[in-house]
Amino acid sequence: MLKDSLYFINQISEDNNMVIARVELDVGHSIFKGHFPGQPVLPGACMLQMNKELLEHFFEMQLQLKKADDIRFSAMVVPAESPFLEFQVLYKKENNSIQTNTKIIKQDATVCCKIKALFEVQD
Repeated sequence: MLKDSLYFINQISEDNNMVIARVELDVGHSIFKGHFPGQPVLPGACMLQMNKELLEHFFEMQLQLKKADDIRFSAMVVPAESPFLEFQVLYKKENNSIQTNTKIIKQDATVCCKIKALFEVQD
């Protein structure tokens, strides 16, 4: 898990079926030493995992990613320049699943990633 290691939740709330989470990256985390040396950036796989963990934290349930239809990375996240991120997760709960449409936004208002995904609730 990356929560409370790579990133920390500063605030999380919900408004009209949208989870809004503000997080702070640990700019000294060891993952940045290998991705990439001399030009550390937040790995895309970490953004996907963070999205899942934030939903699990908010809904207080375990989730499994079942499908990711559309993932678009539009800007790099350089932790030293942008240690604060906002996740805006529009969601729709149906039976045992949660369909999401997420935007990850840097502190300068740049959208760095969009994710459309389907999560299944785990027992």
